[in-house]
Amino acid sequence: LRTNPRQKRAHETVSIAMEATAQLLERGDHGEVTTNHVAERAGFSVGTLYRYFSGKASIFEAMVTAEMARQEARIAADLADPGLDT
Repeated sequence: LRTNPRQKRAHETVSIAMEATAQLLERGDHGEVTTNHVAERAGFSVGTLYRYFSGKASIFEAMVTAEMARQEARIAADLADPGLDT
């Protein structure tokens, strides 16, 4: 991320951008997803998108990082569960 979101609204903007990207990816090839398409789908200007991301690749990277963190937290919670079958 170019700018580290600190306020709730900024976190929401980043989240909306990643969700818009995911929706566009579900519809077609990632090569056809552009920052302009993402901004349009998210409902804000491309300038807002570039405030947080340097480009399409950085959006993809942020999405992967967020998903890895989500999966890691889920695995950690599962491992901490005393009822987990081993």
